[in-house]
Amino acid sequence: TVDNSSAEMHTTIYSISESPKDKSLIWVGSDDGNLQLTRDGGKTWTNVIGNVPGLPKNSWVSWVQASNFNAGTAYAAFDRYTFGDMGAYVFKTTDYGKTWTPLVSAQDAKGVRGYAHVIKEDLVKPDLLFLGTEFGLWVSIDGGKNWAQFKGNHFPAVAVRDLAIAPRDNDLVLATHGRGIWIIDDITPLRALTPDLLKQEAAFVSARPVQQRIEGAGGWSTGDAVFVGDNPPDAAVINYYQRERHLFGKLKLEVLDSSGRVVDELPASKRTARAACRADCLCRSARSTADTGRVHCAAHQGRQSFGNQVDSWSRSPGQIQRRGPQGTVRRCDEGPWAF
Repeated sequence: TVDNSSAEMHTTIYSISESPKDKSLIWVGSDDGNLQLTRDGGKTWTNVIGNVPGLPKNSWVSWVQASNFNAGTAYAAFDRYTFGDMGAYVFKTTDYGKTWTPLVSAQDAKGVRGYAHVIKEDLVKPDLLFLGTEFGLWVSIDGGKNWAQFKGNHFPAVAVRDLAIAPRDNDLVLATHGRGIWIIDDITPLRALTPDLLKQEAAFVSARPVQQRIEGAGGWSTGDAVFVGDNPPDAAVINYYQRERHLFGKLKLEVLDSSGRVVDELPASKRTARAACRADCLCRSARSTADTGRVHCAAHQGRQSFGNQVDSWSRSPGQIQRRGPQGTVRRCDEGPWAF
């Protein structure tokens, strides 16, 4: 039957989110610009779209997400590309939709490019938000006040249509349009970034404990048409933050034992923001134990100790070091600091 009312293009529920804090609370967004809420399991509904400030009428609700921490909190993303508007519209409510605060808008994009597809809140840190747009992934560590584009491992400027956080491994899984599935291994360091830490010249940040793996030989043939991504590195990863880019001289990490003797050196990144280096050298002298299942190194006990068991920081000209319970990891350069 031919439908001349254009109903086939509208009045479609596009996004549904049930609150993990209240099973009777459900958010629904549709492609005809309605954002509705039920607090009694669907018996009654309230359309709260009129409470969203500065949002043009009939804006497509591309995503609605109930908070993982508070029943009255939710996030909503809208796109208006069918109207020729390529701006991102992302809002947050903390009172069941009565009022909304813009996190990103066409009037204040905060550096975000592309119309919004998906907004997700972290499972551990409420202020850690992930926003997928037509041009990539954006991350906020302060509840949406500021945003930064994720460019790790040469992630392209591609549409990010969906996001999922693996609660066991703390991985962030990205579903893109045109570039397959991407996995950001371990977002624990992002959870460790705070406004106070970002003010420091340099700091180590926590990460998940490393696991020692033994690869098994497979006896199957995959053929030529199989797409396989890289697995996480087998070595321990030392995550650290530096506020400004290092400009002059080489940059390296020194691993010291408990007596202060240098046992190895690691190449370090000169880039700003969060960086990481693989401590393959530590694993060569490591031994595994059955009681913890972690790797014990000559300088530190396990990967987790690099970020969590910090006793003190000290700095002398040309170096900054971090002392732990069983040794020291020291960051040195052969030229002046760029801080």
